[in-house]
Amino acid sequence: MKKYFCTFIILTFSLSVCAAVTPPLENSALQNSSYSFYAKYVDGDNIISVNPDLRLTPASTVKLFTTAAALSLLGPDKTFKTRLYYDGKKNIFGTLKGNIYIAGGGDPALGSSRINNNAGADAVLSAWADAIKNAGIKKIAGAVYADNSYFEGLSTPRKFTWEDIGNYYGAAADALNFNDNSFKIYFKPAAAPGAATDIARTEPEVPGLTIKNHVMTSDNPADNAYIFGAPGKQEIEIYGTIPAVNYEYAINAALPNPPLFTAHSLVKALAARGVKTAGGAKISENNIDYTDKKLLYELTSPSILEIINIINKKSVNLYAEVLLKQLAATFGRRADTESGVDVVMKFLEAHGIDTQDTALYDGSGLSQANFTNAKTIVALLEMMTKEENFELFYNSLIIPVEGEKKYFARVLANSPALQTARIKTGTNTNARAYAGYVKDKQGRLIAFCFIVNNYIVKTPDISAIFDKLIIQMSNLDDVRAASKKFK
Repeated sequence: MKKYFCTFIILTFSLSVCAAVTPPLENSALQNSSYSFYAKYVDGDNIISVNPDLRLTPASTVKLFTTAAALSLLGPDKTFKTRLYYDGKKNIFGTLKGNIYIAGGGDPALGSSRINNNAGADAVLSAWADAIKNAGIKKIAGAVYADNSYFEGLSTPRKFTWEDIGNYYGAAADALNFNDNSFKIYFKPAAAPGAATDIARTEPEVPGLTIKNHVMTSDNPADNAYIFGAPGKQEIEIYGTIPAVNYEYAINAALPNPPLFTAHSLVKALAARGVKTAGGAKISENNIDYTDKKLLYELTSPSILEIINIINKKSVNLYAEVLLKQLAATFGRRADTESGVDVVMKFLEAHGIDTQDTALYDGSGLSQANFTNAKTIVALLEMMTKEENFELFYNSLIIPVEGEKKYFARVLANSPALQTARIKTGTNTNARAYAGYVKDKQGRLIAFCFIVNNYIVKTPDISAIFDKLIIQMSNLDDVRAASKKFK
């Protein structure tokens, strides 16, 4: 009798879960779109399973693959070094008959203010310039060289779109990055819609940059201006619209050549201290042997843990792409995007995750050519619960109760999910995804992934569907917990 009663309890649980958490497939927002909804208790039963094997574009949930691999393979405390060297000799007048070298070590956050206690751009430049001056160098007969050779291949993944790569979120991932590889373009005030715009300035100034501006004003309050420019090229064009406002309006652009900009910035900082550089700023064309050069200064990057917190909470593409190349470099592979992807795929396979339905072309998810399915992402999330650093990974995701994204603090405010949800979002052209964890009322951990592609409604309409599913899962009451007292 006890056996049949337990079977009844389990069957009742499965049916009640299906009834309690059901994606609204009849919702007009999903009409003629491609979608996948999958959620399960970690090491337990499925809760939602709608097209779990369907291959879809996962957008920025790809970052979960990159950050999981980096945390597991490199460890939370791993850091990267950026070094400042010089060669040659100083004469009695303090003239260096040689060059200065900035050796990039793949720090994605060099000069960035995104991470607490990380030296910002001005602080980095001051430290370098002071180190050079304190070494007794009053003039540089040679040049300041940017050494970007630690990474190889293309600085931007080959599948990034033309519309993305000139904008801040599509910035190139170099071995020598600086200030998030971005700068601001300020437009002069233009209060009337439908007017041509004029550029007031850039901040900071980018030496040698040519801008062709085709931007118009609009009564649309959103920034719909897009920057088109190829990595390494000092000419960009801007198309689209900005709001008609009576103040300077700024948009964020990707630096065309971050390593060269870094060298230029140091030359400028030196000049401000009275140290002239005869050869100006240059990019090193060859690998440099530093055995005969003198180390002036060394900067240590934030830790892997700090970096993945920014990647998963703020979805910074640059950091994910740099981390992908670091995975390749650390394992003696060619330090490029393709080798980094191969390391990630082998990491998944080594943990028993089937990769036949996954194709990755970057580490951030910006490429629309990426595909995977919800079941694979949930398998990754489930696997990570067994890792030594799971709690670090879990809390690297968006934590609604801490207000890391005000949207989730608002929409989950009256549900248990406010406390227990951990979420990674993804958005791309006609692609929206959520993946992460939430706990039910009994405290049991659920891993989930929802992906919708090719929708024509506004993205918030898709997000609202996902939000309700997370709330419903957080309100589940695991009836099997109650069944234990009958055994």
